[in-house]
Amino acid sequence: MGGSGTQGDSMLNRSRWSVSSRALLCLAFAAPALAQNVWIVDAGAGAGTHFADLPTAVASPNVLDGDVIVVRTGPFGEGAVGFTTSKGLTILGEGGQVPVYTTAQSPIEVQALPAGRAFRLVGFRRSTDGPLHLRAIQCAGSVHFEDLHAREPDLFFPTTPSVAIHGSAAVTLRDVETFGAPAVEILNSTATLVSCRLGITSIGLGGGRCVVANGSAVAIVQPRFEPVFGTAIELSNCDVVITGGSGSVIHGPIIGATSSPIVGNGGSLTIDPSVTFVTQPPGAPVVSGSLQAITALQPCTWLSAPAAAGQSTSLLATGAPGSLQILVVGLPGMLTVTPLGWIGIDLAFPVAWGVTALVPGTGVVAYPLALAPSLPAGLAFTSQVVAVAGSSIALGLPVTAVVR
Repeated sequence: MGGSGTQGDSMLNRSRWSVSSRALLCLAFAAPALAQNVWIVDAGAGAGTHFADLPTAVASPNVLDGDVIVVRTGPFGEGAVGFTTSKGLTILGEGGQVPVYTTAQSPIEVQALPAGRAFRLVGFRRSTDGPLHLRAIQCAGSVHFEDLHAREPDLFFPTTPSVAIHGSAAVTLRDVETFGAPAVEILNSTATLVSCRLGITSIGLGGGRCVVANGSAVAIVQPRFEPVFGTAIELSNCDVVITGGSGSVIHGPIIGATSSPIVGNGGSLTIDPSVTFVTQPPGAPVVSGSLQAITALQPCTWLSAPAAAGQSTSLLATGAPGSLQILVVGLPGMLTVTPLGWIGIDLAFPVAWGVTALVPGTGVVAYPLALAPSLPAGLAFTSQVVAVAGSSIALGLPVTAVVR
């Protein structure tokens, strides 16, 4: 499986692990021999500033594939605005709270990203009314959106998708909170959504359906989906897995006509029994349409908090109680679906085999993870588990995170 990391990632040629009896992992990738360039965007022209706005930085011929752009909040709330690019860049909102201002006419769009490149956007907040406007269009490389939040609806109800994924080989979302019509649209693509809140947001506002997918392979881990009206998930000729721990919940419509949380035709659907469905009215079918759902345990992994250098967090993984679990951490690779499950790690580079654990009765293993202070901002890593139960081996669904 070919690499999809940035140029900086590809030089992370060794890793060191410290594993205690309590399964504390110390992630400390060696520094790159030739670190990628780091560029600063600051409308306030603070120390070290290279560009006054993000579109200029992205378009600059000096900013190359594999580079990192750090965006600061300007003196009048300036932050990120829309642009289109085919470069493999990592764009970080400093502190994870930088405002993002986009529209349906001027989104942040990654278009025709070449194979072997990775684009990442991490740590922005929509500070004005309206959803996020993100696009991944015809990308052969990998696209990652993380820690992105829109919490207030516009004056008018949204009429377009907030996140559009079309014709793309590997798109990963982690901790994305937004709404739209729908919140996420996936067409002819492969995508994972981990710890995403779609529909009604954390302040009780939002709207629209959550996920609409056609002709795609989609993995949904630890969801919180609450559509205001209509169904939460609409599928057509897709292969979909929905899983997570006890906090996973998918609602039927909050208002309007009665609808199942999931409507589907063609393809396959596997639902982990840990996922909670809230139907309207209570007792209504969870799935409607010609799609027949299979209920089966699907191991998965997610993080409990942002991945900040010098901080500790936890990797959480599900599995069958009593089964053996091996946690694996490495560089992100292209999403690939195999007979044993999804692969999200780049097997072209050494992988850090972490710890083994027996899954307790709760079905969830917590792996405390200490991120070394020396980790460079923008470094991405992927974790997943190998689940062993008797003679059966399965791959848990992966999660990708970016250090900031």
